[in-house]
Amino acid sequence: MKENRKNNGLGVVLPADLPATPYLKEGISTLLQQGFALRLRISLFPGRYEEALETAGALKRIIPREKLQDLDVVEPGKNFFPLNAPPKAILAAISWPCFLYRVLESVQRDSREIPLVIALLPGSDALPREIAPFFHLPGLFWVPFGWFPGKREKNILLSRGNLWGKTCRLALRGKQLQPVYLEYAT
Repeated sequence: MKENRKNNGLGVVLPADLPATPYLKEGISTLLQQGFALRLRISLFPGRYEEALETAGALKRIIPREKLQDLDVVEPGKNFFPLNAPPKAILAAISWPCFLYRVLESVQRDSREIPLVIALLPGSDALPREIAPFFHLPGLFWVPFGWFPGKREKNILLSRGNLWGKTCRLALRGKQLQPVYLEYAT
């Protein structure tokens, strides 16, 4: 019975060093507004264990207990979710392209039928030329993103936090929220 309950959750994969910013809170809030129960995974990188625990604690404070199905810190090379209890879909919040490769590798091991939604985080090093090859992969969906003013005089690519939930809901039906690319977001 418990396994069936977990199958109804939305998998959310986050990097270990992600602080509980207003952007993250907005994204999580939109997922909860769409009625998703969350199965959180914090991707552990060597030497980042303390940061992973801080991120886990912050997430537990902002997500109601009844909406948090499970939370786990995952070591490199491990699957994010058990093969016998995959989530309906996975939202991966990425801040650098190498994390996207890791998520894609794990999801391919888990199941090719699970929709994967990508959200670009603040401070992302992702550039259009680095993520463009992934745009047309089947089962891969993008939270709409655009250029935002950066702190150090350069603009950054960033997904709209208020569209995480809507993008995941459409991905479950095999549809991409449009437009994906926002010329300049404010």
